Amino acid sequence: MGFEHINTALYYNGNSQENIWKSFPVNLSASTGSYEIQYSPADAWKQKDYVTTAFTESSAAATAMSTSVKTRPGMIGMGPDTIPLVNPVQLAFTKGKSSGVVTTVPFCHATPAGFCSHNISRKNYGEIAFEMLVHSPLTVIMGAGHPWYDNDGKKKDIADYEHIGTPDVWTQVGSGMREYKKDNITYNLQDIDGDGISDEWFFSDDFNHLQKQMTDGKEMKRLFFLAPVYTATQYGRSDTSVIPWDVPLNESIPSLTEMSLLALDFLSDDPDGFFLMIEGGAIDWAAHDNDLPRLIEEQTEFEHAVESVVQWVSDRKIWKETLVIVLADHETGYLCSSFDQQDGFVHIRDNGKGQLPDASFLSHNHTNHLVPFFARGRGSHIFELLAADFDPVRGKYLHIGNVGHVIKHLWGDVAVAYPASLNVCEGEQVNIVASAPYDGCSYQWVVNGKVLEDVNSPFLTTKLNDSSELYCIISCADRFYKTNIVHIKIESCR
Repeated sequence: MGFEHINTALYYNGNSQENIWKSFPVNLSASTGSYEIQYSPADAWKQKDYVTTAFTESSAAATAMSTSVKTRPGMIGMGPDTIPLVNPVQLAFTKGKSSGVVTTVPFCHATPAGFCSHNISRKNYGEIAFEMLVHSPLTVIMGAGHPWYDNDGKKKDIADYEHIGTPDVWTQVGSGMREYKKDNITYNLQDIDGDGISDEWFFSDDFNHLQKQMTDGKEMKRLFFLAPVYTATQYGRSDTSVIPWDVPLNESIPSLTEMSLLALDFLSDDPDGFFLMIEGGAIDWAAHDNDLPRLIEEQTEFEHAVESVVQWVSDRKIWKETLVIVLADHETGYLCSSFDQQDGFVHIRDNGKGQLPDASFLSHNHTNHLVPFFARGRGSHIFELLAADFDPVRGKYLHIGNVGHVIKHLWGDVAVAYPASLNVCEGEQVNIVASAPYDGCSYQWVVNGKVLEDVNSPFLTTKLNDSSELYCIISCADRFYKTNIVHIKIESCR
């Protein structure tokens, strides 16, 4: 989502002077460059090809937003040297807070994954889904990626498990199990409420039924809603749009607003607070396809979700304890009216309500253009202090990685080890991961009170003969962080 994407939807919908974006007191720009990619204001507006020569993508951008560390393209929750980093979901859990991710695209795609998982590649959907469901302390997951439905929300004859991993994982999710098995190892789901018992997912793919269950007081500690659609809630539906909404929407699929409000209501039951990431993921897809009508649909749906979140916070009068941030991971499509050799970048032009604006896509890919940044509520003024650079067109700007910096500033730094609890057959190899608050740290593993020598790595691979407890001490810039204790139970298996 870029500035022109916002204006395209505003112009088509009537260009209201009281639009939601003007309700944010902090209104800035943000650069998006990943590892070793910078932004030059002078070149961006005068050299047509400058912003298309180097740019980020969603996994690196999400990692920067969630951890504050700029990483290489394709990596999820890891620094440029493949070091796992603490994300806001892990951080929230250590503070006793709930957390969730909501998206209009597959739940394990790059952006939601970057806020709650760690992987060398964003394309490893099955591994990412397994970490989100089994190892992460997420309380809410909502999105697309249903194996049994197509892009029109119609049931298929043959399932496609690309986004859930395997049929076994799908079965375990639907069965409400507290333990998931993989490669002779039994992983216990996270204990969300601290009562010493793993907490299973309440799974649903029927939004109306889910709403009724919640209204009737159905007890749910963790909620996984998978919309009955494959790749995106609305964007992938059949037929080509000439104008927005000329192709009927998938009626069985909830809107981003509906999912967001349900997630907020569910998470707000936690008296200690929560973290929630909401993504309008198909704005990017429409821009990749240079599909202006569908772009306006997706952008409008996201804007409505932002409106609903702002209203939800306002209705509860909790702005003094709540921070709302809206930004994009990058601009896609190089959206503008044109690029003139003399004047450079020309902004899109308003043709009035109900009329497509004068807009052109100069690319089918991402760009290095600045993106809009909005913030409101507790701590939002910090971003104005971090916006130390200036662009002649967009004004003051910061980097999207500053979001991770502010989260750590407000909530503190921690280190986390996962999986937190597992049962393993005697002689089987176990793999434990320690995620650090920053890159460039050193690691010291302790098993049953004994320091493991010569293991300076965030990855611990070992075989244990007896049930054990272990943790890691991480040293970063003269500060020490102790992870949670990992409980490993050794069983005699046939």
